[in-house]
Amino acid sequence: MSATTTGAVAQSKNDIPWNKHVRQKKTPGDLAVDFVIVLLLVFTVVAVLYPLWFVVIASFSDPNAVAGGEVTLLPKGVTFVGYAKVFANHRIWQGYLNTIIYSVVGTAVNMAVTIPCAFALSRHALPIATHLLFPQFMGTKETPQTRELALHMALILLTHCNELWYFGDTVSEGMKKEISRARWRNIPVRHFTEDCKEVVHHV
Repeated sequence: MSATTTGAVAQSKNDIPWNKHVRQKKTPGDLAVDFVIVLLLVFTVVAVLYPLWFVVIASFSDPNAVAGGEVTLLPKGVTFVGYAKVFANHRIWQGYLNTIIYSVVGTAVNMAVTIPCAFALSRHALPIATHLLFPQFMGTKETPQTRELALHMALILLTHCNELWYFGDTVSEGMKKEISRARWRNIPVRHFTEDCKEVVHHV
């Protein structure tokens, strides 16, 4: 069958259902939908931005005017007494310092935990850090019994793993037991440095 029989050839660009070079005519229904969408967008923007704007203008407006409801769109009785009192309190600087410490330490801990997992995922593996997974169910008080229970759960989970990876040169007693159990079950054990470089052990 000839390709020319598959469809009619458009005689003009106006016959094409959609053409970026041709302005499309909107029906009354299209205009109504556009109006509703714009109205909802405007309402959403105002509902989100106005409370933020009010907080800003109220922060340097006369407190009596704010309490009396006289401040709506523009500040009234501009004063910076509130800011002076806030920055005169030494605890505000301690709060900023705590925020910086929490951000830096939290980011460092997060990177230390997620980088090995991301490295494992890049090797098409699903990482499971049992020493981080099970202790959260052991309660806040650590005892030899709870540690032994967590290790027992980790060893059970190990039986469903294809490989055992450990990072760094410091191996805890619990990790030694996991490595020993993995080798006993003929599960490959791989050692990586803290820089995620594999260490080859010649047996």
